[in-house]
Amino acid sequence: MYSFMSRFRHTTVIVGLLIAAIIFASCEKEVIAVDPEEISFTSENLAEDYNYFLATMKKYHPNLTRESTSLEPHTRRMYNTIYRLDSQTQQINRSMSLLEFYTFIRQASALIQCGHTRLWIGSEFWKGIKQYKKHFPLQVYYRDYKAYALEDFSNEQAIPAGSEIVTINGQQMLFLIEHFRSIIGADGVNVQYKTAEMNRLPFGLFPGSIAFPQSYEVSYIIPGDSIESMTHISALPYMEILRRQKEVHPQDSPWPPYVFDIIDDSVAAIITIPDFVSAYDYKNKIAESFEIIRDKGISHLIIDVRGNDGGDPYVAAELLNHIIDSAYIYFSHNVYGYGDLKDRIEPESPNFNGDLYVLADGGGFSTTGHFLSLIRYYDLGVIIGDTSGGSYICNGCYDEITLPHTKISVMYPRCRYATAVTGFDEFRGIAPDTIIKPTIGDIINDRDPVMDYVLERINGKDIQ
Repeated sequence: MYSFMSRFRHTTVIVGLLIAAIIFASCEKEVIAVDPEEISFTSENLAEDYNYFLATMKKYHPNLTRESTSLEPHTRRMYNTIYRLDSQTQQINRSMSLLEFYTFIRQASALIQCGHTRLWIGSEFWKGIKQYKKHFPLQVYYRDYKAYALEDFSNEQAIPAGSEIVTINGQQMLFLIEHFRSIIGADGVNVQYKTAEMNRLPFGLFPGSIAFPQSYEVSYIIPGDSIESMTHISALPYMEILRRQKEVHPQDSPWPPYVFDIIDDSVAAIITIPDFVSAYDYKNKIAESFEIIRDKGISHLIIDVRGNDGGDPYVAAELLNHIIDSAYIYFSHNVYGYGDLKDRIEPESPNFNGDLYVLADGGGFSTTGHFLSLIRYYDLGVIIGDTSGGSYICNGCYDEITLPHTKISVMYPRCRYATAVTGFDEFRGIAPDTIIKPTIGDIINDRDPVMDYVLERINGKDIQ
């Protein structure tokens, strides 16, 4: 079973390695690095790009085109969003660098409240951000409206792990967190997903979110104290930070897509599934796991979908088929495609009928929201952890445009996918039955309070 620290670090390491791979691939293709702060566009060109983006969203995006057939507040919310998007045009009153406009249009996109709407700038510009710029060399753990130093990769090594970061270059961390959230798209008003996305960063700040200074003045409070200290740390090149991370954590390796564990002499089994990607042959792995559970007479099952960003609904359905004891319908009848998931689905054997515990958090998105909504709707088990990043409904059926002047790519959905459930709020994730969120101390000391709670509950210990 993977340690909690390894699980937490996995996503940040993989994000960093993927970005590094993109850089190297760009070099192999002889992509010329371009500094996105050095490329600027006139207000007229930026207005044309934004209006093209806005017209496309109004025409096709389901969050801006759907009709409300039941709840009037949905209609009011939709038109308020369109009004806010229209109002953004007033801010395009000067020339901007590509990086400025990219941040601006990400903020506009986030207003649509759809985590499946994504924007990119070209590889030459990302390469420029890595090659020409220096970055904030701390890995940061965000929780609620606070930020904590998890690891310091700077030359100075001045900030102890676990310290609360109060300001960076004179800006209050509260303000910076609000800014980061404003450029992250999420379904509805789900701040848990935004926080999870922030914690997936390979190090502490979004590139260019507070420019690219040569050094950072950081005020912080060390654990157990109340007095602010101040220090300066030097910014570092992107690849140097990744190299130092690898030195500190040489054992980090790709996280297996599916892990099955038996603990405490077959008292409980754990299925850890960090994504629902069909390419991993989940059908056989899931069936084998439930055969072992049946053969060993295991009566407690923990399914861990924390950090699961989603994937193929057929994989989620395959898992559900072994934990539900009667026929069910996965998708609402009016979604596009997936005809067999809109029909009655029969349970599969081996079928688990013991006590089920599902671990969730804000990183659970898209198909994971669907999965959790069906767990809750059919009362299959208890959900423990934090509110999921996805709900019973999300968007899909993607198309893509490229803005004519800035060449920013926008991938946007054109249809909606909802599970066949009632009584859920589409603007919020699936709330747990018991809320437990790791502290910075838990992360540093490799404690998993969510798993610990479940194991104590299984073992019959008195839990306050």
